[in-house]
Amino acid sequence: MESNEMGDHEARNSVNLQNIRKWEKIKYSQLVNNCRMMVRYKLAVLFGFTTVILSLVFIGSFLYWTMKS
Repeated sequence: MESNEMGDHEARNSVNLQNIRKWEKIKYSQLVNNCRMMVRYKLAVLFGFTTVILSLVFIGSFLYWTMKS
């Protein structure tokens, strides 16, 4: 009786462990996807800022040269 109960308990534990591992894998993949999205977003923002700053510098230097001459 007792050995059967122990086996049942171990089987239940292994099923729980498998479920936890499955859930952790799903959670991890979601986390990786979120990180990828954040990296893409940050790169897009960074690219936009650099484009704006470079264009401002270019326009400023152009205006400076035209005013100078």
